[in-house]
Amino acid sequence: METIIKPYILVFTLGALACASSFAQTNVQIYGSVDEGVDYISNVRGEHQFAVNSGKRSPDRLGFRGTEDLGDGLSAFFKLETGLNSDTGAQANPTKFFNRYSTVGLSDRRLGTLTLGRMPDFAYDYVGPLNNSVPGISWSYSPGNLDNLANIFGIDNAIRYETPEFNGLQLGAMNGFGEDPTNFSLNRAYSLGARYNNNDLRLGASYSMFHNRTADLKATFGVLSVLGQNLTSSVFNTTRFSTVVLGGSYRLGVFIPHATWTQVSLENNRGEVQQRNLEAGVNIDISGGDKTRFFGVSGSHSTFMQMKYNQLNLFLSQYLSVSTQIYAGTAYVHASGAGAVAGAFGYQPSSGTSQILARTGVQVQF
Repeated sequence: METIIKPYILVFTLGALACASSFAQTNVQIYGSVDEGVDYISNVRGEHQFAVNSGKRSPDRLGFRGTEDLGDGLSAFFKLETGLNSDTGAQANPTKFFNRYSTVGLSDRRLGTLTLGRMPDFAYDYVGPLNNSVPGISWSYSPGNLDNLANIFGIDNAIRYETPEFNGLQLGAMNGFGEDPTNFSLNRAYSLGARYNNNDLRLGASYSMFHNRTADLKATFGVLSVLGQNLTSSVFNTTRFSTVVLGGSYRLGVFIPHATWTQVSLENNRGEVQQRNLEAGVNIDISGGDKTRFFGVSGSHSTFMQMKYNQLNLFLSQYLSVSTQIYAGTAYVHASGAGAVAGAFGYQPSSGTSQILARTGVQVQF
């Protein structure tokens, strides 16, 4: 009996060692961010408000990511990321657990990267890091975030290809299938992107098209009718929803001036309306190059139909470690045009044409 068992033990041991050797090349991480702060809003439908809110510096999230080296420059990877609200413990999206990323793919240093699953478009990945809100507070995004510089609208059933970086330049294309056998275009989305990075100069651009996407224009702009659609009890249903997004920044010592320009076009069978956003500012490393204390000042101008929105933002952050920061910020929003009321992204609107916001908070990343 002993002579029979030992070969099996040997085979099992060698197999286990082979698996251990393979697993040793796999890198799996748990990561995320928790951000909490106290907000003051001068006018929320006629009254001032104090509140504890989460995810205003950077979205609260929990993620799992991993890579495996397959040899000869080829690697496999996955990413699963869910958003949450740490002030209540609730999911950010109760209908999608991994609402931010749910992807798997292959990457080759010579051929590029192929990714499949749910993911944002190139506006977020390629231009989002150049926006007023990075670093900053999410109220710096454009009204309603229709341009998706904040990752609140992902593309399902998507396949994406990105080229290797060549002298700092990278290109990408993706398609999200609507998966309707009777109509290829129904619910389909696609996006094109380009970015350039040479350390000091960073540029990004994207174009995205969404078929049959909705937009909550009533909550964002207070409008009750757009292009013949009554919005008193529903969102605006588009046949085509497109975005053009451009951005850039340049490092000048401790100064980093930056700007983004976006145009959002919403269409149905009655016509088209557009939102345009111009945002610009400068981030200053007031720690003198140590990257531990940052001050940012930025402004934005947005238009939608007959409405105009102007906003000024101030932001100060102190890093206590590589992963922990305390911060404070304030913003002033002014709206003009028939029916316009002031309101910042992620916050309830004012009852009038102006609104002041202030926040102090702490963010821990892991």
